[in-house]
Amino acid sequence: MTTNESSIPANTCVLKDVRAAYPSLVAPSPDLNGNDKYSVVLLIPKDKPIEHIKSALRAAIEVGKQKKWNGTVPADLHVPLQDGDVYAAKAPEKRQHYVGHYYINAKQDPEWGKPVVVDMYGLESVSPQAIGSGDYVSAVVEFFPYKGQAGSGLSATPKVVQKMRAGEPIGGGISKESALAALGIDAASLGQAAAAPAAAEQSKEAPASAGSGDPLDGLL
Repeated sequence: MTTNESSIPANTCVLKDVRAAYPSLVAPSPDLNGNDKYSVVLLIPKDKPIEHIKSALRAAIEVGKQKKWNGTVPADLHVPLQDGDVYAAKAPEKRQHYVGHYYINAKQDPEWGKPVVVDMYGLESVSPQAIGSGDYVSAVVEFFPYKGQAGSGLSATPKVVQKMRAGEPIGGGISKESALAALGIDAASLGQAAAAPAAAEQSKEAPASAGSGDPLDGLL
């Protein structure tokens, strides 16, 4: 997939070929507070570079200093890029897919629109099954500062999420690819055959502490 990352704002980053967990991208689902949100957990292998993510976070922090936090960086600042090994250690029997990864829990309030979901062939999809838990995706994520009664931090919003390939399901079950392989069917060739008429149809129709140092030091 060809990208043009120079066209996106400084507080935005592109995550390429990362794993999606628990996606609710086509229809919102209740969060832990019972509020409907579009959401996805993005699992980023630790052997991938993350400086471009940190750069987008720093840009969002600068916006927060100017517009939310009275010129300073709160000491208890929450950042959405977290260490999956630390999280997995708290419940290892349930969180093995976090091991060896950083993760971003990206959410969007329906009041502010919805993410764009794109399939492997570059076609926008409205199917809830377009991206499954465990699939590999590329995503555009935007970071915003916030200040609330529970504290201050940065939130992550999924702007566009494209499926790159299927992965083993997170949360149990068997992938479509594994099931087809059991019958001797190549899932890739099956998908390519189905994509051609869909593409033809679409073509007919006319989106840390305040002060010195790096505020992300010690957080990652």
